[in-house]
Amino acid sequence: MSLTMPLLHKNDENDVTCRHKNDIFKGGTTATPPKLNTLIIPVKEEVKRKGKILMIHGWAQNAKVFCFKTKNLARKLSMAGYECIYLEAPFLLPMTSMVNVEGNPVEIVNGKRENARAWFYYSDIDRSDATLALSEQHMKYIGLEESVNSIGSFLRLQEEEEEEKERRHKNSEGEQLQYEQYCDDGDDDNDNFCAVLGFSQGAVFAHVLACLSSRARLHDQKKKESTGSKFRDTTEEEPST
Repeated sequence: MSLTMPLLHKNDENDVTCRHKNDIFKGGTTATPPKLNTLIIPVKEEVKRKGKILMIHGWAQNAKVFCFKTKNLARKLSMAGYECIYLEAPFLLPMTSMVNVEGNPVEIVNGKRENARAWFYYSDIDRSDATLALSEQHMKYIGLEESVNSIGSFLRLQEEEEEEKERRHKNSEGEQLQYEQYCDDGDDDNDNFCAVLGFSQGAVFAHVLACLSSRARLHDQKKKESTGSKFRDTTEEEPST
């Protein structure tokens, strides 16, 4: 996959760092990430595939709502050769909350949407309380680790499905030709995620994913350069006499 995701973990209460992407593919997490619900707008059959786009909904939305709101954009992307995959955040927001009014607890209704979801929340006391998000103060994104790990798990499953699809289509020469035509003349890049599109909180989460992916790629690049340097040093040594 072109979108490389590391696995998040905490060093301490205020520090969030990332582990290498192989921790995801080798099951390096101690807790199983929740499986994300998805909606897929496929590429039109007559159009050559160019890639996949990860669609990230906003605060108190879900995959179905975001798909509806972006249906015109998704249609155009589909006709252009891009498959749109809508993911649904793992955290369900409560429909009601308890607040104090003149010292008395009062139950208020947060909204009519039953499947309102979030990629992270801002209060351990009330998940639906997003007032801190508007304060422009330093804040902690609670649940961010679980959401990132869920994305990593999703990407791993996507990679496994593509590998299995390729194995099935390589059973015969005719099926291999059909697979290569399906994959835009055998170009593997058309099955990669080439973009992430997010709205509202989803845009913040998309920025986090992009930063972590870039960090993981930089880690891989440095590792390859270090390995290559060691190899060159070994081969350039003068033979002993």
